[in-house]
Amino acid sequence: MKTSLDELIIILSEAFKGETASTLVFSKVRKGISSPYSKLTLKPFLGKAGLAISAGYTEGDKERLQTLALSQVLSATWLQEHLTVFSQLLIKTADRTYHLFANRDGSLRLLSQAGSKQPYLSGHDRQKSYLLAEGHYTPFLVELGVMTSSGRIVSDRYDKFRQINRFLEIVVDVYPALPAKGALHVVDFGCGRSYLTFALHWLLTEYFAREVEIVGLDINPGVIAECSQIVKNLGLQGLRFVTGDIVSWQSEVKADIIVALHNCDTATDAALAQGIRQQTPVILVAPCCQHEIAGQLLNESNRALLRHGIVRERLGALVTDSLRSAALEALGWSSQIMEFIDSEHTPKNLLIRARRPVIPRTLAEREAAKTAYRDLKATWQIASFALESYLSLEDNEDLHSME
Repeated sequence: MKTSLDELIIILSEAFKGETASTLVFSKVRKGISSPYSKLTLKPFLGKAGLAISAGYTEGDKERLQTLALSQVLSATWLQEHLTVFSQLLIKTADRTYHLFANRDGSLRLLSQAGSKQPYLSGHDRQKSYLLAEGHYTPFLVELGVMTSSGRIVSDRYDKFRQINRFLEIVVDVYPALPAKGALHVVDFGCGRSYLTFALHWLLTEYFAREVEIVGLDINPGVIAECSQIVKNLGLQGLRFVTGDIVSWQSEVKADIIVALHNCDTATDAALAQGIRQQTPVILVAPCCQHEIAGQLLNESNRALLRHGIVRERLGALVTDSLRSAALEALGWSSQIMEFIDSEHTPKNLLIRARRPVIPRTLAEREAAKTAYRDLKATWQIASFALESYLSLEDNEDLHSME
C-alpha cells in the first residue's frame, strides 16, 4: 500500500506524543550509500524544554546518542534526508506496529501494520487517537469549561472537545509547511471565546515545544477581557488577545499561520486578504454564513433550481468557498476544502486549508489556476467578490487581470 511523506509525518506525530512508549527505527542502508551507521533508533522523552527525541546512531556494536527537537524529526527535509540512506522503517507504539519501505524515488510503501485498532491509514472509518486525551488534566480546557479538574469531559461539551481535537489534527498535518526554526507567529481573526486559539497555543508550545507569538483578535471587548484573564490565570507565554477588526489589523511581523473560524459572511474574505498580503505559509478558515454570492446566483436559467431560499443559501455557500479556494490557487497557494467536523455536530462543517508549496508553481500551473478561477466566476455570473475588493490592485494583480 503506497503512502506519502505527509502521512508518515502524521503517523509520527501520533506516535511521538510522549503519552506511551514509541520507537522509530531506520534500518537497511541502501546499496551504494556510504554510511557509518547501520541503524538509527528514535524515542520520545520529556526534557526540560518539553517533548524531545533521543536519537541512537548504531555503529558496529556502539551507539552514539543525540538529542533532537521534535520539530526537526517531523520536518519533511529531515525525514527525506534519512530516507535516502535507509530503506526500511519500523514504527512501534503501544497499540500498533508499522513496517514501511522507502523506494528510491522517495515514495513510501506500507508493507504491513498490526494492532488492536483499525489501521491509521484505512480512511474515514479509522478510530481516532485524540491529541488532547480525556482523563489527562489540561488547564485551558478546565478554564473554558470543557473539562473538569479530574480530567473528565463535561457531558454537554463533547462536541466542542471533538472539534478542538479535529482542528489540532489539521494543524499537525500542515505543520511541515511552517518555518522549522524561530518563534512561530499566529493570528486568529474573530477568535471569540478562543477555544481553538488556546488549543493552538497548547499544540505549538507543549506538543511541538516551539516558541510562539499568538494574537487573538475580536471586535467584542467582553470576550477579549475574558480570554486575557485566562492567559493571566494560567501564566501562558506568547499569547495575547486584543480588540480590533480584521480589515484594519496591521502588524510589523508577518504571520506564519492565519486562522479565521466561523466568521460571518465577508469577514472570512477579509482574513484571507490578510493572509494573501502577508504571503502567509498556512491559512485555515472555516466560513460561517455567506450571503454575498448567494444574492448573485439567481437568474432566468436557474430560477427553478434556486426558487427556494434554503437551496439558494446552501448553494451560495458552496460556490463562495469554491471561489475562495480557486482564488488562493490562482495566487500561488495549494488549497483544499475539507470537512472540519462531522455534520452531525454542526452544519457549518467545511474548512479551507491553504499552504504555500515548498516548490513554487510553474507558470503553466499558475495560468491554469487563474483560468479555473475565471471560468468559475463566469459560470455562476459573479459580478463582485469581496475577496477581490479587500485586496489592492498591487496585492491582487493576478485576480484583477482576469476581469
